[in-house]
Amino acid sequence: MSAKATPPTGTQPANLPVTILAQYIKDLSFENPHIVKSLAEQRSTPKMNINIQVQANQAGEKVFEISLHVQAEAKYEKETAFIIDLTYAGLFGVEETDKEVLKPFLLIECPRLLFPFARNIVAEVSREGGMPPLMLNPVDFAQLYDQQGEHAPKESVN
Repeated sequence: MSAKATPPTGTQPANLPVTILAQYIKDLSFENPHIVKSLAEQRSTPKMNINIQVQANQAGEKVFEISLHVQAEAKYEKETAFIIDLTYAGLFGVEETDKEVLKPFLLIECPRLLFPFARNIVAEVSREGGMPPLMLNPVDFAQLYDQQGEHAPKESVN
């Protein structure tokens, strides 16, 4: 699949041709420690804590693995309702070699293409775990990239 991706807002990486070579679940964990109690008591909506991180690694010549790490924890006061930990990744073929153009493209556009699939997995896993589906809100990856700045996870983009 080839696409030209252009971000809607925030940092504007170049409009580069990209080929999505593969998409896959790299790691998935679901913990549901108090499901019987949660279902028996029919509790209100739990408080959610959601963290999303992006990592880019060079996987070959002009091939990059982009990992979208989603951690979601639902709590009722001090008691954990459920925890989802998903790393969803994709291999992207990109012709660009200029690191100044490539880095924002890999950390903004590529996760934007992966996000709908990761969102669906999180919703399905939470639903299959006996909870209402957790529908993640859309993520502005350009804003995330700008906010992380120097605090961004280490990426190896050569």
